Amino acid sequence: ANSPPLGAGANGGGGLGASHGTISTPTLLHAAVAFLEGQPQAPGAQGMRTLDLAHCGSDAEQVALLARALGSATAALHTLRLSANGLGPDAAAVLAEALPLCPALVKLDLSENPLEDDGLVALCDKLKACHSLTDLDLSRISAGPRGVQAVGEYLAVPTRLARLRLQHPGGWVTGDLRPLSRGLAANGHLVDLNLSCSSGRHEITTFVQDLAANTTLRAVKLTAVVHIRWDATKRKELTLAFEALEKRAAGLPWRLSLGLAFAGGSNLLEEQPRRPSLPHFDRDQTGIPAKAGP
Repeated sequence: ANSPPLGAGANGGGGLGASHGTISTPTLLHAAVAFLEGQPQAPGAQGMRTLDLAHCGSDAEQVALLARALGSATAALHTLRLSANGLGPDAAAVLAEALPLCPALVKLDLSENPLEDDGLVALCDKLKACHSLTDLDLSRISAGPRGVQAVGEYLAVPTRLARLRLQHPGGWVTGDLRPLSRGLAANGHLVDLNLSCSSGRHEITTFVQDLAANTTLRAVKLTAVVHIRWDATKRKELTLAFEALEKRAAGLPWRLSLGLAFAGGSNLLEEQPRRPSLPHFDRDQTGIPAKAGP
C-alpha cells in the first residue's frame, strides 16, 4: 500500500492505467488485482485511487477476477474506467455485484460496452447502493426499453449522482422517454445531463418540456432526432418546446447545447450558451460549450 503507484492513472497520482498500451491486458489486469488485494481496507487509508483499464479487451473471466479484487479491499478507489472492453450482460452483472463494496467510488466509466438491457438492469440495481458515485458514463451503449426503464428507476432513487452521460450516434434512447423524465423529475442531485435521443415528435416535445421545468439541472447537452414527416406546424411546436428550454436556461448559469434534426427533412441546429452576463464560453472543436471562463 505504501509502494509507488503502478503507472499513472488518467488523473495522475496513485493509479494504474494502460494509456500507451505498453502492458499486455493479462499482465496489467493481474498487476491491478494484486495491487488492489494488497491495499489497506480501513476507510481513508492510502491506496490506489484511479484504475484505468479502458480499451484493454478484458473478457468476462478477467472482469470476474477484477470484481473479486474490487470486493476484497477498495477503500481508496475513486475512479474506475472500463470503457470499450466488449463487456456484455454477464460481465456487467458480475461487476455490478462488486461496485457497492467500493465505498469511495466517485467516477465510473462503462461507455462503449455492449451491456444490453440485461446488463443495464443488473448494473442500475446495484448502483442504487453506490452512495458515493457522482459521475456515470454509459455512452455508446444500445439501450432497449428495459434498459431505459432501469436507468430511470436508478435516477429516481436518492443518490449523489451529479453527472450522467448517455450519448450515442444513433440515439441512446430510441422511443419512449417517459422513464427518464420520471427519474429526472425525482432526482435532486443531477446537475449535468448529456443525452442523445431519437423518437417521435410528441415524445421529444414532452421530454424537452419536462427538462425546462427541472429546477436542478445546470448543464444540458441534448441531441434529438425527430422522426416525423416534414410539416411546418409540427416543426413549430417542437421548436417552441426547445425555445422554452432556452428561456429556462436564460435565467440560470446553464451550459446549454441543443441539436435538433428532423428525419427526412432539413436540419435545424442551434448551439449557444444562454447567460450573457456570464463570461464567454470556451468551445471545443465541435462547437459545444465546454467550460465557463474564470
